Amino acid sequence: MGIIWDGDGDRCIFLDEQGEFIEPYFMTAILSEIMLKKYPGGKILHDFRLTWAIDEVVKNNCGISLAIKAGWSNFLPKMTRERILFGGETSGHYFFSNLLTGGAKGENFVFGDGILPVLFILEKLSQTGKSFSQLLEPYRQNYFVSGERNFKINSPEKLLKTLEEKYKDAQIISHLDGLTVEYNNPPAGGWRFNFRLSQTEPVTRLNLESRNRKLLAEKIREIEKIIKSCH
Repeated sequence: MGIIWDGDGDRCIFLDEQGEFIEPYFMTAILSEIMLKKYPGGKILHDFRLTWAIDEVVKNNCGISLAIKAGWSNFLPKMTRERILFGGETSGHYFFSNLLTGGAKGENFVFGDGILPVLFILEKLSQTGKSFSQLLEPYRQNYFVSGERNFKINSPEKLLKTLEEKYKDAQIISHLDGLTVEYNNPPAGGWRFNFRLSQTEPVTRLNLESRNRKLLAEKIREIEKIIKSCH
């Protein structure tokens, strides 16, 4: 595998044995399964940019899936307050409860760490005998994502209203973090998107996911056309 850490070591990006980039979204799903097998019934926290793979993994492993607005400053207090086992962001940040490291009885704190994910993945690969790409195959074949797309928009609030009006017939519309729209229709594959203002840069960020590769490509073109028309 390949691993890239950020400067303070609480964020890591993975590459498989073929040098292919691995979406942190998929890593959060895999790590959630690992955590829940070690600690059944635990709570898993993730941001709202991409969710389906994580929600389904957590459900299948009898855990509790919770979503929150992106940003470590949102993750840490919620995980501490609600005793959440593990948290993962689409940006590659991973957060752990001290329960994982045998903290003293009564203690309750959370820390971000980019080393533990590597150790847990190495353990998983050793136990299964699979290559990294084989471990990822169910996710890459069933969940298709756009990658985060950034745009500089003069009036992002106006664009958010335009998008919400365009997709007002969606099954789910949420304002938990920017605007999230979901069409959960399995025969066609279903699709969803999250459009939000960055907390650290003067840009807006778009993430899409679908269970159908062709549908994803179609919706990327459709939404980018709307964004350009409002620029």
